Amino acid sequence: MRIFFNRWHPVAAADVAGSVFIAQRDLLKSLRAEVLPGSGLTAEVAEILLELYLAESRLSFPEHVDTDRYVSFRDLRAALGYSAGLLSRRIGWLCQRRWAETKRAAPNVAKGLHGNCQKVRITEMGKSIMGPVWQRYEKLAERLLAGIAPSDLAAHYRVNELISNKLRAPQVWMNDSVAPVEKTSPATRPARISVRKPKPPVAARKPAPAPESAPRKYLLEPQSEFLD
Repeated sequence: MRIFFNRWHPVAAADVAGSVFIAQRDLLKSLRAEVLPGSGLTAEVAEILLELYLAESRLSFPEHVDTDRYVSFRDLRAALGYSAGLLSRRIGWLCQRRWAETKRAAPNVAKGLHGNCQKVRITEMGKSIMGPVWQRYEKLAERLLAGIAPSDLAAHYRVNELISNKLRAPQVWMNDSVAPVEKTSPATRPARISVRKPKPPVAARKPAPAPESAPRKYLLEPQSEFLD
């Protein structure tokens, strides 16, 4: 993965994918320096609260938000790529500060929701925290993208969206480009037979004659050995 932009050769697929990482790294620095200070949010927690803020502002896809502006844990976890435990801990951190609130989702067979599924939405206090953050983020984006043609912005957005969609469904594009590998059984090795040489018979040893009277200092208990 590249860490610098290189313009000395034609742009290849690896360069496009690598540029996403480079831009993300540099953008994250600006977010932490210009957007998040004073909010009490880390970049990771702000990412969750931003999704809830956009859902409340009706800027998200309606299929992911119910009529009460709740978002299911399942959709958030799929969008952010978090594990269930990590997402629960971070949402719990937001709920402790009353920036978010959770609720049990009604069972829905069509959407795959059972009685134990949870959903979350941003609170009024959370919106008061996230509102200024979003405004600073919009100003940063406008400053960074000033002077770029709308057609280039649309193409950039479309390419990033296509990359994300393919990564979320890797079985669609990876199976088409990778040839199936036939499974072959490992070659059987012949059993190694070793010829054992016969051992000579062991001569019977005569028992040593028992001493008539052993010295008393050698008649100690086992745990008292070598004390003398």
